[in-house]
Amino acid sequence: MKRFLTNLVRGVFIVTGLGVLIGASPSAGTLAALIVALICGFALFRPVPVLGFGSRIYSGVLIAVVGLIILPVGVASKREAHEAYLAELKGADPSAYLAELEHSDPELWYRELKALDWERYEDERARRRATWRKKMEAQIEERAARRAAECGEGNSTNAYIYSQYFVEDSLKSPSTADFPSIHSGDEVGASPIGNCIFEVVAYVDSQNSFGATVRTRYLAKMKRLPEKESWRLMELTFLPN
Repeated sequence: MKRFLTNLVRGVFIVTGLGVLIGASPSAGTLAALIVALICGFALFRPVPVLGFGSRIYSGVLIAVVGLIILPVGVASKREAHEAYLAELKGADPSAYLAELEHSDPELWYRELKALDWERYEDERARRRATWRKKMEAQIEERAARRAAECGEGNSTNAYIYSQYFVEDSLKSPSTADFPSIHSGDEVGASPIGNCIFEVVAYVDSQNSFGATVRTRYLAKMKRLPEKESWRLMELTFLPN
């Protein structure tokens, strides 16, 4: 237990010290962290008790923690170096600067074009507008095609099927309802009448309050809602036999 506490205190001291040093001087702190990581790496294969790295487990945990400290610092340093390189390139060679941005950061490249190459900026803006317009037109055409399919003859059978649910709600004994096939003859049919509304004419056989089976003819107007992928009953009329 004493050895564990000693290693814990030592580890916290090392990690805290590295954090403070990196905050004060990232380069010096990174170098110190690399040295600690190398010692820990060596201690994984050959423990170094004289330096406090007598446990392979301790060395492994410490090298992992140090690695987590170094990683963000390295990423930040790389980003800062790249930004400094771009700033220097922008002043020395604007064309090369734009060429570099075009591949590494297209959005920043587009913004910088406005200040550094107005003519090319205008061309790029026109190209982007044309691309956006074409995309919007394609989406409108796709929606129109989907609506045409949803509201056309091909959806008549579904209009008939969904009308049955609303008809059943009006019957005395819905569980006994028996609907004919849409292909059974002239008494059954469904067709679009415009504005995504379908007119359904059909009949249903079901039992009345006395248990006798009766046939009820009906006319239903069903509206397809493509955006909600659902159906709405607009009108339901029971016809005289």
